Amino acid sequence: MNDTTLAEFSYFIENFGSNNSAPAERRCKILLSTSGDQVLSRMYAARGYSLGDSGCSADRTTLAVQIDGQAMGTLSLHMDDGHLAAEEQYPEFISHLRSRGTRICELGKFAIDPAVRSKRVLGAIFHMSWIAAFRARGATDLIIEVNPRHVGFYRQALHFEQVGEERHCARVGAPGVLLHLDNHKMNRLVAELRGRRSTSQRDNSFLSYCFSADEEEIILARFFENEANASHRRCWAPVPALRRRVQIQGGGGAVSTLTGGSSVPACPTLHHGQRPDAFNTP
Repeated sequence: MNDTTLAEFSYFIENFGSNNSAPAERRCKILLSTSGDQVLSRMYAARGYSLGDSGCSADRTTLAVQIDGQAMGTLSLHMDDGHLAAEEQYPEFISHLRSRGTRICELGKFAIDPAVRSKRVLGAIFHMSWIAAFRARGATDLIIEVNPRHVGFYRQALHFEQVGEERHCARVGAPGVLLHLDNHKMNRLVAELRGRRSTSQRDNSFLSYCFSADEEEIILARFFENEANASHRRCWAPVPALRRRVQIQGGGGAVSTLTGGSSVPACPTLHHGQRPDAFNTP
């Protein structure tokens, strides 16, 4: 196993059903992983879905979530290599995107343990997937097939748009709906909303829980460091060099510095505004 930690942070959950009203602190790690199928198999089996063929592709990236050292979630990214899983149900839309010269990244095999119950964690793993897809891999468009009952979550919390009607997905033995998000919309919304926590109960966007701009640069650099150190190199899209000097507050009060040509610091401890979150995953 050759997992690489990309980010690590603390978050809080409420102790429901407990006489102690103090929120419980948890520690989350998000990693580049080679072992996400264990979590996925458990989550899919609990819902009566089939896992299908995981495959092994040079254009596939798997992110894993660990909570207090335990595997609790996973999400995979698959760059378009001529065959995307969504083509089986939505060939016309995939053909349309390709005809426009887009670079497609397909999100899939997403599973998160219901016990996680945190907007902070869900916002972080999806932002991590956008960093990997749009910035590290040079994608222009994201697609994802989801169960129809989860469409509202992806549209309201993550700002995806529905582009296909409900169709049966034979791979998992369940209905699916195709959703889409492009890099221009994502960049605009992240810049506008991250760090701006709303007190409104009607505000369901998770973008306020994204990493800061400085943290994003650290994470992106760790993607590149992982590739540079890998025994086999995958084909990554060219990305402009990191020229901007970035400073980020690390654990223990020390400041870690990253420049375009420097080595990347060991995975920084990412400090965000900490507040209790209670959220049931979709």
